Amino acid sequence: MKRSILLALAFSCATGQWESKPAEQPASRRELSLLRITVVGSPQLGEALQQQGFEVVPHPPFRGDLLARYEDGVTKVSSDGYFVDELRGGDPQKLAERIAKSERIAQFVRNSGTVEQRSVPGM
Repeated sequence: MKRSILLALAFSCATGQWESKPAEQPASRRELSLLRITVVGSPQLGEALQQQGFEVVPHPPFRGDLLARYEDGVTKVSSDGYFVDELRGGDPQKLAERIAKSERIAQFVRNSGTVEQRSVPGM
């Protein structure tokens, strides 16, 4: 019995690589234009995101804004320190298209942030 519990616990704690999913109904250009995003690590990604409709800003993100941090072929998108999405790839244009069509980005814009952000008082 103890062994079964330990095995179940070990498998439940196993980590894997996050895989971003495209949305069945991606955010529209208008919806994306409501999102301010700060891009760190790749000016080309910032330009490509702007072409997709995002409002790319040159300053650190304000409360509720997005932050896209590109490093070693991985783009991590967060807001107020909360995970939004993670995508892999080296081509800024393709990454920007995938971010714009991401299920998590569509949920973020339509729900005014992440579930965690909405559960924090004062947000």
